[in-house]
Amino acid sequence: MKLPAVLRNADIRLVSLLLAVLLWFHAVTERTYRVALRCPVTVRNIPSGWMLLNRGVGASCLVTATGKEIIAMRLAPPTIAVDAANRQIKRMTVDLERTPVRYPYGIVPRSVEFTPGQLAISFDREAARQVRVVADIRGLPADGFLVADSVAVTPPAVEVRGPQRLLESLDSVYTQPLAVDGQAAPLERWLRLALPDTVFSATSPETVLVRVPFEKAGERLFRNVPIRLANRGGGYLVSFSPGAVDVVVAGPQPALAAAGAADVQAVLDLRGLERGRYRLQATIELPERLELLTASPRDFDVNIR
Repeated sequence: MKLPAVLRNADIRLVSLLLAVLLWFHAVTERTYRVALRCPVTVRNIPSGWMLLNRGVGASCLVTATGKEIIAMRLAPPTIAVDAANRQIKRMTVDLERTPVRYPYGIVPRSVEFTPGQLAISFDREAARQVRVVADIRGLPADGFLVADSVAVTPPAVEVRGPQRLLESLDSVYTQPLAVDGQAAPLERWLRLALPDTVFSATSPETVLVRVPFEKAGERLFRNVPIRLANRGGGYLVSFSPGAVDVVVAGPQPALAAAGAADVQAVLDLRGLERGRYRLQATIELPERLELLTASPRDFDVNIR
């Protein structure tokens, strides 16, 4: 049985194609290119009690090298080694043209040009502080349930170390996200901390226990909530219609039961309004933990005269 013409000498054709691709790749990678690279900076011999104010310091450079060398440097970028010994502590300026650069695989590029030619590196004293831990709860529980207010984190605070000036503005840290989708039974999980910056580290402890209780949710209707006017200008007469609003709210059943008629308010804000007719939307003010579902009506015809 004869093979179709297209399949004859297929092995020879395949080898020829492979050789052609290899020759093309060799020719392309032997050419010289000029590309921009980001070079990470490593700082050694930082004086005791001090640390980098920001990690992930890097420098931009234009490198002239062959295609093969560029590919290698994309995979393993050159690193710049900075020695902080016997330098000004708070801030040091590095002349990149005179600073050693470590290239991967023994590469020696044709030329390297740093843009800009100097790099400023800042330091700060290392400090420690007790910081409150907040559970990062995400998702929606099972229908008819809400996350209760009594979410507990143990321990409630952890010691965080980092640069002093950044640590002073750090009031709390979050845990790794905890999904509660479809849950109704109480949850307990050990979670790691999600520190806001790599310059921070949690020394005690690195994980916390999060307990998440749930409570039943409900709805409640508040009828004929009177309208309250806010920021009415002196000397003006104001009329509006209709004169009340029906409000439907949702929330935990204990909070719904505790809410009184005076706790739900509808407000029309007249700030900056002069004589005239307006169509205004009422702001619905609710007790903590209650959520507005609907308000009818929500828009009101207001006449200022």
